Amino acid sequence: MIKKLFERLEQPSFKNIALIIKLFRYAAKQDQDDQEGSKIDKYFTDSQDYGNLLQYCFLKLPEQIKSFYKVDYVDNLTKEDIKSHVQLIIIRGFLIQSMKFLENTITNQEQDEPALLYSIQALGNLNQVCSAFDSIQKKLISLLIQVWGFGSLKVKLQAFIQVRRIFQQLKDHQQTLIIKKFYVAYTSQAKHLMWRNYECVNLMINCIVELLNMNMNQGYQIAYQSLQILVKQIRDASQSKNEENVRNIYNQQTINILRLWTKAVCKHKEINQLGDLMPAIVQLILAVLDFYPSVEHYPFQLHLIQLLIQITETFKVWINIIPYILRMLSCAELKRSKLKTSVRPYDFDIGYNIKPKHRQSRQFWDEMCQQLINNLIVYLSYFIKSKVFKESIIFLDKQLKDISLTFGFSGNKIRVQKLRKMLKEEYSGKETQLETEAQRIIFDHQEIIKQKILSQNEEEELSEVEQDIQDEKDQEYVFEEIKKYKDEHKKDDDDDLDSDVLNEYEGDPEL
Repeated sequence: MIKKLFERLEQPSFKNIALIIKLFRYAAKQDQDDQEGSKIDKYFTDSQDYGNLLQYCFLKLPEQIKSFYKVDYVDNLTKEDIKSHVQLIIIRGFLIQSMKFLENTITNQEQDEPALLYSIQALGNLNQVCSAFDSIQKKLISLLIQVWGFGSLKVKLQAFIQVRRIFQQLKDHQQTLIIKKFYVAYTSQAKHLMWRNYECVNLMINCIVELLNMNMNQGYQIAYQSLQILVKQIRDASQSKNEENVRNIYNQQTINILRLWTKAVCKHKEINQLGDLMPAIVQLILAVLDFYPSVEHYPFQLHLIQLLIQITETFKVWINIIPYILRMLSCAELKRSKLKTSVRPYDFDIGYNIKPKHRQSRQFWDEMCQQLINNLIVYLSYFIKSKVFKESIIFLDKQLKDISLTFGFSGNKIRVQKLRKMLKEEYSGKETQLETEAQRIIFDHQEIIKQKILSQNEEEELSEVEQDIQDEKDQEYVFEEIKKYKDEHKKDDDDDLDSDVLNEYEGDPEL
């Protein structure tokens, strides 16, 4: 009967549409509450009819409704297209029930990627009709942003594509609310950056930057408000620099927020007033650098220096980060000659503070020194042909010489000597390898990130198999322990029996 009804809807009448909506509402209630089964049994003769009905209502019925009201294929339904108040109520009830059903699916199946992708597709199709009801469309967008916030890379991309299509048709105040919701979802995910969510965080940054590109005026206001909130946090924390206040500023969320707005400003530097926020972002990053310059937060400060280098490359402006690099090179740990070596390598790409075991590691400080010199090379390569470069080389060379003399390990001294040699060659006008070295450093860093992401994906693919293998090993171990326990018990029982037998014949003259 369901299939016949689908065939009748090829030339839609509202009577058939209303019947389909009625069946869907009963079916949706049955799926959620399991109470209306008796009312729909007579309409279903096949076990697949229930799924076919849901699929039809989510994927095809919106187009049939548009066809009935003679709405153009590229346009969405509006409230003015629906002339009858009764029809308006029926369609609105269908959309409300659809939102409840899909919300229930999204909430209960967060880890089921196919179910989430199907829900995203259904929401995208339903928007053709939801556009006639502002409150329902708002709910639809909220569900898409919710999925975008916690979903996998593929789920995030599909959810964003659907939101982007809706975003273009909305008014300024509606677009502002959407960008704010995206930003809130991003900050929630940006609290912890690991290799398993590294690509997802980068995709979320690109998605928000894309929305800002579509409404730059509103994007400027949101960016300004976000930066003002961060400024207030720094100001409040500066009044008492206790451990909690420092932790509230020096964390991965702060880095990722600054990464987002740095990317947004650098992306739109010559298009709109977002580029005007560049000085504000630079001052904010410098304020965070000066907030609490302790050794344990050197990786965090290294991330901030990299953001300043990114702004320097984009805007071709001189941001003096040399004192910060020299300050870090002058730390007491690099002057020590006796440090431990057997420590796991530190991940500078996602790490933001130094643990005690790394602070006592020679390998860590060698890598830290290399990271600082690499960033200095990349930074200076952007000013080779400027007057500022030659003016700063003399001071920089003297400072590097004095600092290198205090290093406790010869390897760090050699690194600084190579940099000083390149700077002297550049100053004297000889052919230098500074630009080539900077390009090599950037390329190698990008390749390392790709390899880490790839290795993380391979580990995730193998994790389930490894878990099964581990479960089998644990089970075998338990069985072996049980067998060992039984054997020991049996041996103890035999020894007791032999002892009892010997006691019976003790003192017998014939033995």
